[in-house]
Amino acid sequence: MTHLASVCLLLAVVLFSTFCAESRRLRLLPGEDDELKKVGVDFINLPTCGKSTVGGSRVVAGTDASYGEWPWQAKLLTEGTFTCGGSLITPSWVMTAAHCISKEDPSVYSVTLGDLHREKPEGTEQEFPVKKVVVHPKYNSPVAVNNDIALLQLTRSATRTSFVNTVCLPDEFEVVPIGTKCYISGWGQMTHPDSAAIKLQQAAMPVVSNRVCQAKHMASPVSRPGESAVTSAMICAGDAGKTKISGCFGDSGGPFVCQNSAGRWVQQGIVSWGDTTCSSKAHFTVFARVSVFRKWIEDQLSE
Repeated sequence: MTHLASVCLLLAVVLFSTFCAESRRLRLLPGEDDELKKVGVDFINLPTCGKSTVGGSRVVAGTDASYGEWPWQAKLLTEGTFTCGGSLITPSWVMTAAHCISKEDPSVYSVTLGDLHREKPEGTEQEFPVKKVVVHPKYNSPVAVNNDIALLQLTRSATRTSFVNTVCLPDEFEVVPIGTKCYISGWGQMTHPDSAAIKLQQAAMPVVSNRVCQAKHMASPVSRPGESAVTSAMICAGDAGKTKISGCFGDSGGPFVCQNSAGRWVQQGIVSWGDTTCSSKAHFTVFARVSVFRKWIEDQLSE
């Protein structure tokens, strides 16, 4: 190879590497970069929150997600084993379900962001140890699985890319209209009693009223006394068996997001509980209602 050819090849490699790096950066609107510098790294609802690199319509039935489709999706590992989902709410805080936290010691947990194939490295992942765990003080009170929310502080801030970004949080006590089509995502069971999916799954689920949700759970043959109370700290979704979609397409602790009028994705729920047989005919899926916990979340981040 001649010297000129070598130089040209090296230049091509540099340009390609630069292009790849730029393509992985989250594109900001004019002025957003300045806004990010003003608010700091642990501000909820950063100007870039709720942005996905995948546009257009999404599938209704459970299916594989695409790269960058749900960039706030987190994978929680306990002592190295995948246990739950979660969501990135600031660059250094992840939100999950309280029932996912089995131990108080933060060193047993780690978080992976930017993942798609759960068992295959893809070069998009960011991995973090956890330095602080905060479980809601009223978890499991006054009824089972009530206030099912926990926060994990990462040892360092995540880097925003096309595959990693924060999700927006709702206003305090914000109400989602009945019938709104929202989405769950995670590596949940595709069919019961299969093991967790290898590739990130997604599915659309319409919001239903708590009254209808409560009645359905009480009438379910697999419900047990004291384990089917739907409180104001919960939000329900599902289609009463019209499809095979259920919370099994997501993970415990994973996000339930709805798109607002500005096109941003807002996390309205945290996957909490439902039918252990993964049959949407027997149950709706129940989520912790994030809007109820907005002030509590802010208080934990400010400490």
